Amino acid sequence: MSQLQHDNLPHALLLIGQAGLGLNLFAERLAQRVLCRSKTATDQPCGECSACLQFGAAVHPDYKCIHLLEDKKKILVDQIRDLTEFMALTGSQGGGFKVIVIDPADRMNVNAANSLLKTLEEPPGRSLILLVASELHRLPATIK
Repeated sequence: MSQLQHDNLPHALLLIGQAGLGLNLFAERLAQRVLCRSKTATDQPCGECSACLQFGAAVHPDYKCIHLLEDKKKILVDQIRDLTEFMALTGSQGGGFKVIVIDPADRMNVNAANSLLKTLEEPPGRSLILLVASELHRLPATIK
């Protein structure tokens, strides 16, 4: 978290572990902490500032989570295109970060992964993409 305190976050993190290990919860908590506006919060989000309250109500304008759509087995290219539009067109609230969680990232179809690659190669400033995966071998080498 010292990187967060110094505004020195990477633009993307790949979180890999067994399904059911809690990486999705970790990614959500990290996202909330990055968006938290409390100057005194350290490792945990404060849970009380306007950003934490918005996050808790699932209405934070600088947070987007990509999941499998109902009845789908893969994350689709249109979902990733929506994400890249969100990152490119949406100004961050209060000059903070925009945070994206893609879970499960290892379930993107080939077109979705290729679409995400451009954003990973040329990320917008003050953005963080958290990729959650349980099967590393399913991710294209260019994303690993």
